[in-house]
Amino acid sequence: MEIRYQPLVSDQLEEVKSIFDHYTRQTTANLLVEPPTMKEFQQLIYLDHPVYPALTLLDKEEKVVGFCALVPFQKSLAYRHTAEAWIYIKPEYCSKGYGKHALVELEHQARKAGLLNLLSTVTGNTPAAFQLFEQAGYKQIAWFRNIGEKFGILLDQVVFQKALN
Repeated sequence: MEIRYQPLVSDQLEEVKSIFDHYTRQTTANLLVEPPTMKEFQQLIYLDHPVYPALTLLDKEEKVVGFCALVPFQKSLAYRHTAEAWIYIKPEYCSKGYGKHALVELEHQARKAGLLNLLSTVTGNTPAAFQLFEQAGYKQIAWFRNIGEKFGILLDQVVFQKALN
């Protein structure tokens, strides 16, 4: 698999947001009930940030196949050594190793930025996400039962953590 990462730029926001919107509208990968507005989406991820990069994943033809980002775990400065890993791959590129590749890149970016911990919060009914994080050495640290509802289903949220030191 040939893959290249590029910092997310404003010209790519519409395409990247459409990937995020797909997961919001069609899946339980996130627990947003409605897709965010563009302004709201731009507040979720950062463009050109030294600690919290957002990256597009490009295939060998330079097509965007997904995006990944480090986002603050909490807004408080006390959590400045921890970020959350987000990975969203276009459905037609899923199960081809792009998520695993993106996670390795996010870990590299996190170490480069001096972060000590990476977290990922996944929905309890997403076995592929469990497998991705467990195989990458993440430990399950929390399981919130029936914490959210989407599509009329009560859903769990599970938090995975990896110490980067």
